[in-house]
Amino acid sequence: MDKEARQRLLIYILAKHPWVYDKQGLLSVLSTSVATLQRDLRELEAREYRFTQDREGRFFLRQSGWEIYSTIKDATVREEEILRFIGRDGALLSEIVRIFTQWEEVTPKTVERALKSLEKRGLVQRKGERVYLNQDTILAAFSFTPEEKHFLFDAFSVGKNLSPRREGLASLEAKLKPILMGPMESRGLVYVHGRTPVQDIRRAYYARHLEEAAREKRVLRLLYRRKEEPAQEIEVQPLGIVYYWALDNWYLAAVDRAANGKIKTYAIERMLGIDIQKERFEPPSGFNLEAWYREAWGVYLGPLTPVKIRFYNDYATWQRVREELANRPTCLIQEEGDVLLMQDQVAGLAELAVWLRRFGPAAEVLEPIELRGMVEREWAAAVALYGEDNS
Repeated sequence: MDKEARQRLLIYILAKHPWVYDKQGLLSVLSTSVATLQRDLRELEAREYRFTQDREGRFFLRQSGWEIYSTIKDATVREEEILRFIGRDGALLSEIVRIFTQWEEVTPKTVERALKSLEKRGLVQRKGERVYLNQDTILAAFSFTPEEKHFLFDAFSVGKNLSPRREGLASLEAKLKPILMGPMESRGLVYVHGRTPVQDIRRAYYARHLEEAAREKRVLRLLYRRKEEPAQEIEVQPLGIVYYWALDNWYLAAVDRAANGKIKTYAIERMLGIDIQKERFEPPSGFNLEAWYREAWGVYLGPLTPVKIRFYNDYATWQRVREELANRPTCLIQEEGDVLLMQDQVAGLAELAVWLRRFGPAAEVLEPIELRGMVEREWAAAVALYGEDNS
């Protein structure tokens, strides 16, 4: 068994059997040596897989990492994300360093090293404290239609697999992407629900793979786990991905092939592996990702219910409400004296109740009674947790 197959099997075993195998058990199943197993674990941890062991030494796969089948280096992915972040208008050096060290476990020196690499290759240039794409090296913006962009990158994908000059094609593609496509350009397949996504290289990497599968209408096989349960293998037809800012996570919207075509939502953080199949599919007729989640507060759908909430202006509450609801098209906000009245139609109330908890007594639910009861139970749970007195 080669290294790639062995590491795939190791991930599969720990995903399907949490808290079952210790090192001796893994050695027996994998038929390998102690040194090889330790090396495999180190390499997987370097790819951001995270393992936990209990007192008996049994393993639990806590977090997935970079897919083993990818030959893309972490540094290459980071540089591509930096180019996307800089965009057409440039960005402050301090802001680039802050964003990429805040949401990725790297040091400022790592980010500066990536910028120096891009600068050395002529992809970016510095002007004072600001970093710009190098217009002498990166081609100027083209006036392509979205469909033409798709055809162009399809051609790059085929060319990199067939051409003897793959490196040249990859270089040209890297120069074109920051100009032709904005960060996670939707193409009808990505929907940002609320605020702009925070920067996270690993999740962005997974999101791009899922987006590509949705664009090419390819069936996905997921190794998916809920909490600490054994992971399940499921086959889905990907329709697009959604970012929900309140939980800071990406989700895949997909047709569950085992549930009579029902459209479900899958959290990327719960995916322990993705395998893009050769089989293609046709999405549901007339499906539109943004329209599907338009009335949802987050990503989980429920009955459409009118809601009315009163916000008192405590600790800049009004400003927070306006900022966090700025991109919600169904929401109506009006000032009425010393209160802010919010009215909306929401498909599913559970996530709205969790959001309201953040405002404490500055938010009062007027309608519906069901939502008011949810918020009351949230507060009752908090009182039970902390106690009614401070003694």
